[in-house]
Amino acid sequence: MITQTLIDALPDATLIIDEHGSVSCLNQAAAKLLGFPASQITGKKINFLFSARDGEPLKTTAADQTPIEVMARRQNGESFPVRLSCKAVADSSPLCYVLSVRSADLLNELQPRALQMTRLAVMADMAACIAHELNQPLSAIANYAQALKWILDSPTPDVAEVNESLSEITTQAIRAAEIARRLRALIQKGESQREPTTLDEVINEIKVLLATEARLKSVRVVVDLAPGLPPVEVDRIQIQQVILSLIRNAVEALGESPREQREIKLTTTLRNDGNVEMCVADTGPGVDAALQSRLFEGGLGLPMSKTIVEAHDGALVYKPNEPRGACFSFHLPAAKGR
Repeated sequence: MITQTLIDALPDATLIIDEHGSVSCLNQAAAKLLGFPASQITGKKINFLFSARDGEPLKTTAADQTPIEVMARRQNGESFPVRLSCKAVADSSPLCYVLSVRSADLLNELQPRALQMTRLAVMADMAACIAHELNQPLSAIANYAQALKWILDSPTPDVAEVNESLSEITTQAIRAAEIARRLRALIQKGESQREPTTLDEVINEIKVLLATEARLKSVRVVVDLAPGLPPVEVDRIQIQQVILSLIRNAVEALGESPREQREIKLTTTLRNDGNVEMCVADTGPGVDAALQSRLFEGGLGLPMSKTIVEAHDGALVYKPNEPRGACFSFHLPAAKGR
């Protein structure tokens, strides 16, 4: 049974509504957000408080589970955008629902900060791996420089060997700089910039980062990209962040698996609806059925990845991999006019 004390303890603006869409009770956060005394809201239909963005009566029912953006109204008549999430209370009799309300303006203000926090969290987890990856070209540079010194100290330096060593030093320096550049691009905070690009290009730019942690954890990565896919209009840094996060989760899931069974497969396909889809599948233990409904709640990684994909008019979903493991896939609409 939901008590007033319980919903008052919830940080989000929360209303309890019955199966007919009438407000049974609400917490202080909801009363403050809406600017009404609780007594003036209790017993009212939700259409009294919320309407569709075009001003039409709210058509959603209490049974809707997907968060939607609508307009809320305050006691002074002011309208403002909010996001509603509705969930049925298990085993309630009579049936009732929990309606959570969040200011869309506040969400828009917090989202860039949350994106940055998620990006930094991903990079922090990969810091040791990146250091290892940078160590390879830096060590190679040191070795070639030492060899070059020996050549030049010889009585008759071989010009061909000198040129070869200098060429290798240049190659390894460029490689180290490229790793650093891509890492810096992922970490830097900036405005969202969308442009038409293919998922192949998005993935190829971070191949080094994708392979780094996988190699250290003895995970085999298979990349199978469908040819000729249409471009998608995305902020490539944000989509790369999603891919890196999904790869990191897959690597962690394979931690207890036998080494010979550790595999992650990245695939891209064109869906029947014209959207471009990418799947990240692993051969780990998969997700327990009891946890699947809460995968995208709490934390930063998966919820923020879902937010990024949905902001690009796409969707991120989970399904079991066959014959074992987990598969997370997201799809994005093809760029307009393509």
